[in-house]
Amino acid sequence: LLGTAGTLAANAEYFGSEPALIAHADNLTDFDLSAMVSSHLSKPRDKVITMLAFETDVPKTCGILELDEHHAVIGFHEKVDNPPGNLANAAVYIMDKEAICFAVSIPGDVKDISLDVIPHFLGRIQCVKTNGYHRDIGSVESLERAHLEFCTEGFGLYRPVGLEE
Repeated sequence: LLGTAGTLAANAEYFGSEPALIAHADNLTDFDLSAMVSSHLSKPRDKVITMLAFETDVPKTCGILELDEHHAVIGFHEKVDNPPGNLANAAVYIMDKEAICFAVSIPGDVKDISLDVIPHFLGRIQCVKTNGYHRDIGSVESLERAHLEFCTEGFGLYRPVGLEE
């Protein structure tokens, strides 16, 4: 109800001064969390967010990223027709306190990470790409597709009980 950044802002005290792992709950993914944390801990000092990215098969439904030669996010195109590529925001982040404090400072109660936070930090977001499975499961259609891909085609390690071989 508060939006993604509004929820982050409302819970800012919980994170204290430590980096926070933030993930949208409407994704199915098997990315390497240890590698992402390691990347965040070794990031350049000017970066305040580490963002997970994936290659999407439907770019117009995602936030598409433009990166510089050092994998910094320098352009972000949120759900536009004909975006410049297919490298998408996976909506999994590790944020330093500065980014969380910025979310708190955005006026109003309803705030969005993609619309309010990411544009503010362009050039200061480090991108890491997953080669694992990642799909938005926020609609019945995409949930069914993920079930077929991830659970029956062997993309992931998870196999639901009762799924026939």
